[in-house]
Amino acid sequence: MRLFGRWEYTLVSFSRTRAAVCRFRRASRGKYRLAACSSVPVGENDPGEAIRTAIRETGGAQGCLILCGDVPGGGFFRCPALSVPGISARRSALEFELPRRLTEVPADPIIQFIPADGEKNTLWNVYAFPGSGFLSLAALLSACRKKADDLIHPLLAVRADDPDVMLSVLEQDFVFSRGQWRAAGEEDRVPSPVWEEEFRKCFILPEKTPIQEYMECLLVMRLLMSNAFRDGERGVRVLPAPLRPKRLRLHLAATVLLLLLLGGIHLKTVAQSAAARSKEYSTLVSERDNYRRKSSRLRTSLKKEEKESRELQRILQLEEGDRETLTRLEDLTTSLPPDMLVTSLRFNGTTADLMLQSESATANLPAALKSIRYWKIAQLQQRTMGETLTMTVLRLVPAEESK
Repeated sequence: MRLFGRWEYTLVSFSRTRAAVCRFRRASRGKYRLAACSSVPVGENDPGEAIRTAIRETGGAQGCLILCGDVPGGGFFRCPALSVPGISARRSALEFELPRRLTEVPADPIIQFIPADGEKNTLWNVYAFPGSGFLSLAALLSACRKKADDLIHPLLAVRADDPDVMLSVLEQDFVFSRGQWRAAGEEDRVPSPVWEEEFRKCFILPEKTPIQEYMECLLVMRLLMSNAFRDGERGVRVLPAPLRPKRLRLHLAATVLLLLLLGGIHLKTVAQSAAARSKEYSTLVSERDNYRRKSSRLRTSLKKEEKESRELQRILQLEEGDRETLTRLEDLTTSLPPDMLVTSLRFNGTTADLMLQSESATANLPAALKSIRYWKIAQLQQRTMGETLTMTVLRLVPAEESK
């Protein structure tokens, strides 16, 4: 979580002799107002108790808690900016500058850096302290029963064009002036009115605020609200996660639970929708199959009816036959000799073709059929089959046609 742009800050300055706490709260037009401040002397090497007391006097640690102090074995310097991309690569490059800038190089150094000239980014403020310094910070935080969002050395907040600054809680004999250290004189122990004017321009401060007493907190607060910190925050943040507070646990748990509930509701809705679609699909498939069966039955019935219709149509198209046909066939039957068998008869309405069998070889068909008025013999063929069987082929035509 970023430090820039928080609603409220609690800044804690600590040293071997004094602990100071300033609580800032965002006011109108983006400015921050000094809501409360307290300074407590450290007694019997117990800075944790002094910090806890100062925090209690300011109304408790609200918002983001920032430590503003020096770690044993740490050192500060200003150097030209290095044209190296990436935070890790810049820290690695700055390690090579430590022997040139510090009289004693910290072991396993932890490096903080930020531009000293804002957007120009030609000068860097650099603070390095040994990795073992985290143990002393952990002990300090444990003594005051707090966790900090990060550690920012106050001199990191000094800009290239700032006047001389003396932080009595950190360096009692030296002044940081224009990027260099020099010995402090009596006039340096009196707060410069330029600093009070600068801080009142940046913040909303109560009257008679002891600027020098809270110099470290005011410097760091000015850095926190600057564009340089917004762009270079990653170069400053070094505090490990175990020393940082875990905020909004309840909110995060509630958010996760809410997301799970929303996910469950969404899955339930999706499942219900899928079940409804599946049911509707099954119904449609069933209706489709039912319609297909009905359609098949209707097609079968239609084909049958079409066949019957064609047969009826054919029957209707037949010409009406002669009503005397049966009488004529009866006359023909009675005229044939009694020992003659009709084996085949084809009749097309006017002409009759017959095949006859007889055991008599002397059958006289012309004489037998002479009594028939309606037909005349058009063709007569007789053939003897064996000694007793006679086959006869007879064609009869209407008497008018034969004439």
